[in-house]
Amino acid sequence: MKFGAQRLLCCPDPLVHRELTLQLLDASRWFCQQMLTMRRKGLHMMNIGQFSYSTGLSVKTLRYYDDIGLLSAADVDEFSGYRSYRASQLQEAVLLRVLRASGMGVPEMKRALTHPHELEELIAQRQAELAVQRELEDWALTEAPRWREIDASQVKTRQRAAQQWVGVFLPFDLKDMNDDGEGDAAAEERSEHLETLAGRLFAEMSSRGLAPSEESDHRSWWMEFRSEPSRPSVVQVGYCIAVNEPVQPDFTVDGYEVVCGELPERVEAFITTEIPVEGDLSAAEAGPEGRLVGGLLPQRAGVALAMAAEDAGADPMRVRQQTRAADKRVVLDFSLTLPS
Repeated sequence: MKFGAQRLLCCPDPLVHRELTLQLLDASRWFCQQMLTMRRKGLHMMNIGQFSYSTGLSVKTLRYYDDIGLLSAADVDEFSGYRSYRASQLQEAVLLRVLRASGMGVPEMKRALTHPHELEELIAQRQAELAVQRELEDWALTEAPRWREIDASQVKTRQRAAQQWVGVFLPFDLKDMNDDGEGDAAAEERSEHLETLAGRLFAEMSSRGLAPSEESDHRSWWMEFRSEPSRPSVVQVGYCIAVNEPVQPDFTVDGYEVVCGELPERVEAFITTEIPVEGDLSAAEAGPEGRLVGGLLPQRAGVALAMAAEDAGADPMRVRQQTRAADKRVVLDFSLTLPS
């Protein structure tokens, strides 16, 4: 105020001097009226800095909570935008700080303030979520040492005769498989679609009198994975069915092109592993691993085969995966063709 007064005294224009003086008087009068109004209401407001110091919530957080309606300021100056708070809001602010430390989300914290009688239920819900998360963390710490080293010596080789096949492929764009539930759901939906296409391919072949191979059931079909050099983030995943004679690719399945080919006489690198089954789910899907963002971990056998393929100069993406059911377990056979 002293600096402003000095500037007024030095102003050479009397009209400007008078106008500035009136503006200062109006501002002082408004401020005094606001203070008198607050005192008449018995309100001793705290500015946002004082409220932040008293609660431990940062000024940035208080502004955010006000913007989203979680903890609204008691008063916001219409000219300056400065926020003020009442002492009665300290309790809610501290409760929010505690709930935030528990990892509770904004919707649940808002519910705790608007429906205080549900606080115990919200706390119990969060405790259950933390128990599940803790189980996953404990499992991860136990699992981590198993991935420190992988023994590729388990990979064996075998001779295979030439084999005709027919199949259908779907592209999986790995950019869509983010670390979130939506990415997992999209990948699961696409996998189910691929299984549906495979079933319809079986039906179409049967209607055309194209019998599958007479080999044992677990070797009559397989899943195959192919990379796309032009689209590095895309992997083609296909269901392939062994047949006894060449098939003309003159039909489609639900609009998807049917691919035909031949696996030549070859030497395969392969590795076999078993997965325990609990009901309709594998033990991994039923346990903590099934809650991993991004889906289940790759099979160690598959990783070992990819490592062996790299050592042999083969494409580690051209893996074929065959599956057969056994007593309370699923047997997985991973194989790929070695360079001749």
